[in-house]
Amino acid sequence: PQARVFTFRIEISSDTGETVTKHVAAKGFNRSLEHADASAVTSCPLAFDVLPAGRLTFSVTPVNCFGEAGRPLRKEYDRRP
Repeated sequence: PQARVFTFRIEISSDTGETVTKHVAAKGFNRSLEHADASAVTSCPLAFDVLPAGRLTFSVTPVNCFGEAGRPLRKEYDRRP
């Protein structure tokens, strides 16, 4: 079954092998579909010091209320000096 996003799983992996995982509730997950927040952008500020060193890969996976994961979005970022 399809359902709207309930949470996002954010995984930040480094080329050093370290991985940080965060779970963020989607903004408006508890609102009706007609409410403006139901389709609002969700943001997740992260402190720079919690990120692993090296070349990073960010993976953001939507998860519905049944715990089913969608297709992740990935982005690489090089944190090396």
